[in-house]
Amino acid sequence: MIPNKIIRVFIILNYLFINTASSQQNNVFSMTNEIEKSVDLNIEAIFILDSIASIVWPQWNTTQNLSYFIGDHNNNAVFINPNFEIPLGFIQIENLDTGINTYIRKYSNLPRNYTGGGTIIKLDNEYYKVICMSPFGKDSTHYYLSRLDEHYENNSQMKMIKELINSPEYYISVITHEAFHFYQENKENRQHWESIVPRYYRKSKVMTFSFIEGKLLQKANYCSDKNELKNTVRQFIAIREEKSMLLNKQQQFNEKVEEFKEGLAQYIQTQIQLILSKQKYESVITDISTTYNLNFTNANDFFILDSLCLVSSTSDLKDPGTKHYFYGQAQARVLDKLAKDTWKSEIMESDVFLIDLLMKYSGYETKNKNEYLNKTFQVYDFTEIQKQIRKLKLSRKHYIIDS
Repeated sequence: MIPNKIIRVFIILNYLFINTASSQQNNVFSMTNEIEKSVDLNIEAIFILDSIASIVWPQWNTTQNLSYFIGDHNNNAVFINPNFEIPLGFIQIENLDTGINTYIRKYSNLPRNYTGGGTIIKLDNEYYKVICMSPFGKDSTHYYLSRLDEHYENNSQMKMIKELINSPEYYISVITHEAFHFYQENKENRQHWESIVPRYYRKSKVMTFSFIEGKLLQKANYCSDKNELKNTVRQFIAIREEKSMLLNKQQQFNEKVEEFKEGLAQYIQTQIQLILSKQKYESVITDISTTYNLNFTNANDFFILDSLCLVSSTSDLKDPGTKHYFYGQAQARVLDKLAKDTWKSEIMESDVFLIDLLMKYSGYETKNKNEYLNKTFQVYDFTEIQKQIRKLKLSRKHYIIDS
């Protein structure tokens, strides 16, 4: 019996042989400016990750095996750096002598409303693990952007954030975010992470604790004194423990997992930009800097965006899904202050999460929890905050509290 793989190779060769140049022309599309820009930036991200990954996160060495997929709203498709068998109909093209293999075809077979960002796609009834990005510039909004408008300090800040969200640097930062998820799969017990339900906090007490957590994380992010930092972290942990008693075990586990998963990827997203700005990174693709105004000098803008998102997530009481990114990122930055890079290898161990390492490096002691709570409630009036939250619920408004 002839092996299936040989049969498949024969079919592909036969397909390529019988299809004339004109039929290939029907299958292959001419890249639009948007798709060409997306391809360039994805390839640039590959070189960035090769040079930066191990600096931002020691032992992160999975980036060279990643594949990238771009599917646009006109149903065109591009595969970059594929490490698997290419689906039928894709044609290889040269790409600026970078050595990166690029394949294109006229149809992607993805849903028309697909926006990208995920790491698994179904294409021609086959599943592929890839970094999946929609073409640059198609969508001028961002998931978080609509949540931030009430936190802008002035029109210039609003303009800066909107420009950042639509910048090539931000596009590349999202690619690095997605790339880190593949490395996180090295963590043991990965198979238990799939169920992220329920997503909503419904108890006013839980919402109150969550709000106070966010305020403490904001404070910790700006602490310069080591003792003050440790005391703030201890207060955060005490509040987290109180809140956890009101959640079921699945909710408690989901929170730790999502803060690890999305919070650390969000941390990576900004930290890489910071490294690039300090190194004065020079693009590998010829003329990409001038063509797309790519210069990696706006790392401070990323920090402003992160800060606004943390404030917004704190005030968005109901949905923990908006908190995991920025509550987790804030904890990672605090660990940088407390333990430098040491914590980054520890958190990849089985059953170790951000909250566990914060306990370790802040010197948290459960026997002193009431002391930490009392200090917290001297600053944040639990009863008054809960009263505000109940009013919001009774009036059926959005679950947003004035921070």
